[in-house]
Amino acid sequence: MAEVAATHERYRVVIDAFTSALAAQRTDTAYALLAPVYRNMVSEASFKKRILQNQNFATARQVKVLSTTSSASTTKVRCVFGDLGLSEVVLVDGPAGPRIASLSIAGAPMLPAQE
Repeated sequence: MAEVAATHERYRVVIDAFTSALAAQRTDTAYALLAPVYRNMVSEASFKKRILQNQNFATARQVKVLSTTSSASTTKVRCVFGDLGLSEVVLVDGPAGPRIASLSIAGAPMLPAQE
């Protein structure tokens, strides 16, 4: 049980840091928490310009991890984003630790797509 809790916490910390950075409009901090696979498609300037328009990140919300599924250095996290409901976050484990590759809330993609 302690191992599961530690795994959940490892990913919750990254997700929470990402959403807290966006709520504080620190897009550079949030962008640094994104996986290289995402950053290779969406430039920091494009991300910054468009992510702040997403009002789902205007305030920090409590993140509660429900479950994780991992394979090939990729982890899918099912969690609850406060009052926004069920979310799914895919993270890639790398040398810098877990980084966010995709994030959806109630099935809707939340990260800006490639322009």
